[in-house]
Formats: sequence, C-alpha cells, structure tokens
Amino acid sequence: MSSLSPPPVPMELHAVNRRKLFDSLRRHLSSTDRPLDGFVLLQGGEEKNRYCTDHAELFRQESYFAYLFGVREPDFYGAIDIGSGKSILFIPRLPDDYAVWLGEIKPLSHFKETYMVDMVYYVDEIIQVLSEQFKGSGKPLLYILHGLNTDSGNLSKPASFEGIEKFETDLTTLHPILAECRVIKSSLELQLLQFANDISSEAHVEVMRKVTPGMKEYQMESMFLHHTYMYGGCRHCSYTCICATGDNSAVLHYGHAAAPNDRQNQLSSQIAMSSLSPPPVPMELHAVNRRKLFDSLRRHLSSTDRPLDGFVLLQGGEEKNRYCTDHAELFRQESYFAYLFGVREPDFYGAIDIGSGKSILFIPRLPDDYAVWLGEIKPLSHFKETYMVDMVYYVDEIIQVLSEQFKGSGKPLLYILHGLNTDSGNLSKPASFELCSGIEKFETDLTTLHPILAECRVIKSSLELQLLQFANDISSEAHVEVMRKVTPGMKEYQMESMFLHHTYMYGGCRHCSYTCICATGDNSAVLHYGHAAAPNDRTFEDGDLALLDMGGEYHFYASDITCSFPVNGKFTSDQSLIYNAVLKAHNSVISAMKPGVNWVDMHKLAERIILESLKKGSILTGDVEEMMVERLGAVFMPHGLGHFMGIDTHDTGGYPLGVERPKEPGLKSLRTARDLLEGMVITVEPGCYFIKALLVPAMENAKTSKFFNRETIERFKNIGGVRIESDLVVTANGCKNMTNVPRETWEIEAVMAGGSWPPVTTGNNTTK
Repeated sequence: MSSLSPPPVPMELHAVNRRKLFDSLRRHLSSTDRPLDGFVLLQGGEEKNRYCTDHAELFRQESYFAYLFGVREPDFYGAIDIGSGKSILFIPRLPDDYAVWLGEIKPLSHFKETYMVDMVYYVDEIIQVLSEQFKGSGKPLLYILHGLNTDSGNLSKPASFEGIEKFETDLTTLHPILAECRVIKSSLELQLLQFANDISSEAHVEVMRKVTPGMKEYQMESMFLHHTYMYGGCRHCSYTCICATGDNSAVLHYGHAAAPNDRQNQLSSQIAMSSLSPPPVPMELHAVNRRKLFDSLRRHLSSTDRPLDGFVLLQGGEEKNRYCTDHAELFRQESYFAYLFGVREPDFYGAIDIGSGKSILFIPRLPDDYAVWLGEIKPLSHFKETYMVDMVYYVDEIIQVLSEQFKGSGKPLLYILHGLNTDSGNLSKPASFELCSGIEKFETDLTTLHPILAECRVIKSSLELQLLQFANDISSEAHVEVMRKVTPGMKEYQMESMFLHHTYMYGGCRHCSYTCICATGDNSAVLHYGHAAAPNDRTFEDGDLALLDMGGEYHFYASDITCSFPVNGKFTSDQSLIYNAVLKAHNSVISAMKPGVNWVDMHKLAERIILESLKKGSILTGDVEEMMVERLGAVFMPHGLGHFMGIDTHDTGGYPLGVERPKEPGLKSLRTARDLLEGMVITVEPGCYFIKALLVPAMENAKTSKFFNRETIERFKNIGGVRIESDLVVTANGCKNMTNVPRETWEIEAVMAGGSWPPVTTGNNTTK
C-alpha cells in the first residue's frame, strides 16, 4: 500500500546541531567580554497526565531539546560544555518498580550510545558533574533557554533544578542564537523533512482516491493518519488535521474541538467495512447525571446543618499548546465537567443551583477574529439548545449571574471540586476565577463535592451504558480487524495504527481511551508498554505472541480491551498453556461476578486458578495454598484484576471513605477493593507474565524458591506474557460482558485464518 518505508534516524544529525550551536555561541561570546566557558543547559519535556487522572498523555519531546539531543524519553536534561564542546545527558533515576510496569531500566551506557553524547549521568548529579567539568574561574555560568516564540507569544520555559542558585545564569543570550541555528537546515535534517513530505504526500493521494460523498470529514482525517503511521511510522501528527468541506473550507483553522471535522456530505452509498455506525449522542445523558448529583448532594446536605442553597461550580478544561509553540494540542474535556455537561469546547464553566436544580453554562467571550480563524461565533442560544441547560451566560458574568440567581441569605456558597484521584494520587484542580473580580462575595467549600460526585460516577445510567457498549462494539471489531491483518515481519506500531484507524474511521473515536499497548515477544511482559521509551516499535517475528491492550473512546466514554494471540495465527503448546490458564481465570471471575461479591476475592480467585494451571504445566511445584499465603500470584500477576471504567478508563470511586487499600503484593495494585453493585462497569483483566525483575528475586527468596521448576520456567520466558481483558457491567443477578472478541484458542486461530466473527450460524452449524 506504500512505496516508502521509514528511513533510519541518523543520531549524528543532533551532534551536527550541537556543533552548530557551539560554534555560533562561541562566535557571539568572542565578540563580547564573556569568557569561552560555562554550559548551555536545557531541560527536556515532562510527561503529563490528563488533568488529575493517571491517563498519561502521549509524550512528544520539547522541540529545542529534540533539536540538540534527539531524546524521545521525558524528564531528561542536556548540557553542552562551551569550553570543550562536549555534550552531557542527565537522565532520571528510575524507581525499581519501573522494570515491572514500564520496561527494562537501561544503563547509562545505553543512552550514551543511543544518543551519541560524550557523557551521561543522573539528573540528581547535575550540580556535581557541571562543577567538576567546569574549567574556568568563579561560579560556572549556565546559559538557559528563555525567550519569546513569535508565533504563539509564549515564553519558553527555562530549565530549573534544585540547587541552580549555585550557578550564575544567563536567560537572554541563548534563545536568539539557538532559534537562528534552527532556521538553516542541515542535509541530515532535509532527509527527514523529505521523508515526512513523501509519506504525507502519498497519504494525501490515498485520501483523494478513497473519498466519496456521504463520508464524514473525520474519515478523511483517519485515512491520512493511518497511512502516515502504518507506512511511515509517524506516531505524531505535525498539527491538528484540517479536513473541511463545503462552507467549513472558509474556516482557516478548522478541525479543533469546537469544529472537529464532523460534517457529513450529501449521502451516497459507500463500501461498508464495519457493521457499526456511531450512534447519536443523547445530551439528556448529562441532564440525568446533573440530576443524580443534585439529588445526592441535597440528601447529604439534609443530614447536616447546611442550607439547601448555593451552587455547584466546575471549571472545564483549558486548551493547551505544546510547550511554548502555537501548536494547539488536541483538546479533550476534563472528565467531571464532561460527565455533568457534555461540553466538547474548552474554557467553559458550569454551575448547578442547589436550590432549584437549574443548570447554567458560562462560555468564553470570543474575540471578533475568532470568526476568521476558527469559525462562526455561536450565540448563547446555540449552547443552551446543544447542551440542554437552563441558562447560558459569559464567563465574565459568573459573579453577577450567581449573585442574582441566589435565593438564600448571607453569602452564596460555592461547592468547588477538589479531591484526590486514588489512581494517580493527584488532586483535581479547583475552579479558579482570574477573569472574575468579586469572588470574595462568595464562600467556597472544597471538601464536600468531590466524594459525592465521584460516587455518582460509579453506577452507570442506561444512557451511559449505551455509549460504553458502542465504544466496546467498535473496539471489539477493531481488535478482530487487527487479528485478521497481522503478519510476522510487521512493526508493532502498525497494529496500533490499524486499530486507531478502524475506531476513528467507522466509530468516530477521535480520542483513544489510553496509550495503545502493542507488545510482542518479550515486550509482552512490560505491563504498560507503548510509552515514549518503549513506543511499539519492535519488528515482530514468526512464533511471537502479541499482547494488544487498546480501547476507543466515544463521546468521552471508554473501552479497555486486551487480546493476546500468536502473530502467525497458530498457538504453540507452551503458548496455549499460558493462554488457557489466563482464560480460565478470566471466565471463572465473570461466572462468579454479581452484586455483593468482593473484588479482592475475585482477584484471589484469578490468582489461584493461574497458579493451579502453572502447577499443572510443571512450571510450579508444591502446595497452591502455600503459594497463596506467600503471595506467589503477585510474581506472575503484579497488577490488579480490573478497574472501574466509564468517562475515564480508570474511573473514579475505587476507594471511597471507609474502603481500605490492601497492602500485600499484587493486592495493593487493585484499583478498588469494594463489593460489587448493580450498575458498576468494571474490567476483568487477569494476566500471567514472565517478568525478570520479579522472577529473579522470587526464585532466590528462601520462602518462594522451592515453588519454581527452573528448567521449565526458562522455556517459557520468551513468551513474555498474556493478558485477557473484557469490560463487564454488573447486573441484578450477575454481569453482562460488553466485549465481543474471539477468546478460545480455536476461535482466534479461525479468525486469523479468515473465518468470520462472530461466527456465522446456519441452522445447527456454526461456520468457523
């Protein structure tokens, strides 16, 4: 499907860039009275979570740091010695459990070789190393990057670290010189720019060939993104795609959150590659959610001496740029705000009157030139109708409107969202009012709202379940599509690209529920593979087992599905042993689930079944009860059995007040320890992994070493790991599995050989 293949990336490109800066800076300093010593010091980008959740956003390196060092991982620093030209990387010192969750902890020598620098140390050694390397007199001088991006009007963020006051710092010299270095491209840079153009040109042509009337604009975007990733290895897009048709073509920066490439042209027939189509989003869903919160909050207040008045006030998400540039990151709404209001645009506020239950949206007052660049400035009535709220005003009217709407006595009380996310350990950001003078007219409560609203999200309404089911349907279909198309010799990221394309093209899922995990071979033992330091980039081989953990997001609502299968379409006996152990655990938990069942007990059930299967397969030996006491199950399944799922993949409510987190290995990783209730949506995702960082200590431990058959376990290490994950809704008498993918080994083999899914039934016969 492409005449191109991604070229190798020459790391000497960045060495050339460093030399260019070194020469330019020394020429500049030679024209002043500054000595030719000191250091250029840059701080790389930091990995960020989506709001307060543990959803790690796909990392892209800060551009100046990328230009000089080519580093793809977060949290690095880089220095250039102005005296010698030598380059130094400072890498984060990772915790031991990184090796369990995120992959091998690489030695310093790995980064020295990979990034072609002269020295590598840890970040906490910056002061010591730069002090020792400095050959001048007095305090070493650090040239720090800080200056204006003339496209965005934003200032670059200067490097900072504990102890920087021990150095002299210059925040003005470096930026204009380094910015100018980037203007003239080297031959190596031109090679990469040419390939980016080649694959993008080819993708544009591919879209032209496939577009037909009746498609959605976003389907053109999906085709383009798929082609550049599938055949060009382009995981990131240079900017938010603009796919405008009709009148939308007059919107210069179309494609953003308020105009998300979602127009449909006149209808005509098109080839169906999916049995599904995105359902209409019922905005009454969010009205139901608001009513649920209103009733819950009033019940709580009725049990106290608080009056039944005041307002719930939430701040929606803000659009963010990539570092100091004008590259607007694709906006996704803050989840609590999305839950209550369903708003897809940034910079909104929302309120609920606790006295009347009325809902109010406050929208940003847009400048006139918004209509030129970003589209029509909609009237207030548009948002009132679209989001089914009672009133709409501008953000700068919050104080006036809430004061007028308040029917109580004294100062109006605002219930502000602020509380701990028990998955990430982060606090939600309380609403702020920089644009609103007069906030002192209100009292604020930062403790009451969060636990009540978090609990509201635990039990799903029938309307929420409809969206969760569609997200599961389209994601299940995408997983099956990947199974059908995978062949040995592909790159892991090509499986990711196929999945993302299917969920967006046919399901309208512009966002993914989390960073895709497409692990093969040994990588399958890395629980959270797929991140910037392990970016689904291995070429997999005949005989490898694949572990694909991917889910599409539809109108904020998530899916989270994991399939494990052999890339050549045939399980070996060893692969079958591990796979069937996990499948038996998966199915046994689902059979046992019903209201009142405790989730810790379900985790232990899965552990026990896996241990029994490993013993039966001669990988382990001894008494399974004793293994359970010694927590041997956590060696093979260190993560929790599953988590609540909804408007976040790891949804809220796992550990409300009164529910304690277990402390034992494996169990402490559980994202909830609650009893199941009807209406909960929870994943069931047992796994069995051969993780060196866990196996080696366990095999050397006096209490657990006796359980291992060392000769047999060596044979299984190359399998990596197996995980099987489905999304379940708890019903009155049991549970319903929303996920529909092949699970039995024979089903997987049949689908990979070209069989239909679900199997076609004719009379009493099933066509496999």
